[in-house]
Amino acid sequence: MKRIFTVLLLVAGLNSLAQQDALYSQYMFNMLVINPAYAGSRDMLSATVVDRYQWIGFDGAPQTLTASVHTPLRNDRIALGLYFYTDKTGPLRDNGFVTNYAYRLHMGKENNLAFGIDFGIHKMSINWDKANPYTESDLAFAQQEEGKLKPDANFGICYYGKQFYIGLSSRHLFENTMTVDDISGSYTFRTLARHFYLMGGYAFTMNDWLVLKPSAMIKYTAQAPMNVDFNVSGFLANLFWLGVSYRTQRNAIVFMTEFNIGEHFRIGYSYDTYISKFSGQSQGSHEFMLNYEIDLFQTRLIRDLNPGYF
Repeated sequence: MKRIFTVLLLVAGLNSLAQQDALYSQYMFNMLVINPAYAGSRDMLSATVVDRYQWIGFDGAPQTLTASVHTPLRNDRIALGLYFYTDKTGPLRDNGFVTNYAYRLHMGKENNLAFGIDFGIHKMSINWDKANPYTESDLAFAQQEEGKLKPDANFGICYYGKQFYIGLSSRHLFENTMTVDDISGSYTFRTLARHFYLMGGYAFTMNDWLVLKPSAMIKYTAQAPMNVDFNVSGFLANLFWLGVSYRTQRNAIVFMTEFNIGEHFRIGYSYDTYISKFSGQSQGSHEFMLNYEIDLFQTRLIRDLNPGYF
């Protein structure tokens, strides 16, 4: 049992010292997974895949894959979306499937006040192969049924227009707990704490070939340090983004870029490095993004919005 309890203590430590939601450096291009009110904000169908490899060089470092899609309907006050994610950290696995609904109030010709809600299911479990049990009692403990499906819900508000956005969201409203059982009782190995996000950004048109967009996001959950992410990005020649971020979590510096490929595709990449003691222990983090967009209902023409900035 010693090895199993070591795993449980490790997971408990991760829960108490760090925010539990997956980390995204390119959150400004993938905001549906943070705020459900973002659904439909591109005024076209938008599908995104993000693949993140964190803390390269660490055994059992976090790996996250997310796929999302959202679109306004013909009644463009209503938007629908969904996303799937899988997040791995050491022996811990978190998989989820989430559906999304947003209602948008048009504030004049260009601005929207949106309210969004997510409902979904997720499964948190321990991969006991990673625990490497070496006693009969460890093996008996590890052969139990893996984590069970749990419901989850998120809520968000977002006010945005052609050149700005500001949003507030709360995730994991149910605050589910996950337990494992053996002959001596049940053990809670994770409580999915409620997370709060406040984000905003503004796009300044400097000239015909440069748009400068500063943005920020604040993440908070109880019993964990507040994390702030500051970003400045430039949109050059209406073709590509170049940006840099500073994240207070582990004093990370993030370099990122995104390219428009034709009318429908965008690809993005970011690299995280660290300016703390952690820098000597990790080779950084890599994040890849692919986005496809198509105007199914010609809502962009109806609303006369340029979706390129957010």
